[in-house]
Amino acid sequence: TEEMLSRERNLLRTLIDNLPENIYIKDRQSQFLLNNAVSMRLLNVNRQEDLIGKTDFDFFPREIAESWYAQEQAMMASGIPQLDVVEEQSWRGSYRRWVTGSMIPLRDAGGQVIGMVGMNRDISESKNAEEKLRSSEQRLRAIISNIPVILFSLDSSGVFTLSEGKGLDLLRLKPGEVVGLSAYDFYKDYPHIVELLHQAVEGKLTRAVHDMGDYVFDVFYTPL
Repeated sequence: TEEMLSRERNLLRTLIDNLPENIYIKDRQSQFLLNNAVSMRLLNVNRQEDLIGKTDFDFFPREIAESWYAQEQAMMASGIPQLDVVEEQSWRGSYRRWVTGSMIPLRDAGGQVIGMVGMNRDISESKNAEEKLRSSEQRLRAIISNIPVILFSLDSSGVFTLSEGKGLDLLRLKPGEVVGLSAYDFYKDYPHIVELLHQAVEGKLTRAVHDMGDYVFDVFYTPL
């Protein structure tokens, strides 16, 4: 039995130490019982023994530790796991990171909650990339909204999937108003434009003039 338990402990240790997530187990008082390699590295600790009985209060500013302690105690009191929660964390002073984390109640053989298993993964890189993309989109939208151009896109069947830009005012249209409509129907009174759009959708045209009588547009086509 001792050999079997030793093998199981070794298997568990090998497994959690090679996972990229920060994994830790705490008792009912939120004291550390077990941490994987990632967790110990984040806490700047080399040995598991140096964490036993300690809490987040020993490693983080009191305000942060109190917030995490309250979350853990509430979860253990309710017995309801919290899964895939995304939050922004302060980390080592001014450094901030985004994580997606889960907390799961740890129960004894009788079903009583005796602690918790926590795990989280740093998603700062992807979150920062999302923020940069969102900022770029906002800047592009601001530019398009303030210069007299029209930005539109069509799917392979010639249906509008995007219509934006200050230039829509000339056609008495609002942004997105024609999305879902067939461009061929929209331009049915201008058969020469319909033909140009057919060629553009087929990738045979990169630039043309849309002559609509009162207005003449210089149009650039780019395949998506």
